[in-house]
Amino acid sequence: MKIKRFAAKMDLLGVLAFLYVIIYSIFALYKETSMISWILLLVGIGGFLVDSFVVINTMLGKNR
Repeated sequence: MKIKRFAAKMDLLGVLAFLYVIIYSIFALYKETSMISWILLLVGIGGFLVDSFVVINTMLGKNR
């Protein structure tokens, strides 16, 4: 089951990438409010939630 471990690590990197997108868009909104920054924030939050769900389920699946 090494593929599950690899997938969990890749999804964990995805979580970190979406966290970066969220932080970047918050700083962009702080400087100047624009529609692109709002869209980027929404995409970042959505991706972060989905990837976090996948990582948590994969990590819990190892213990079963």
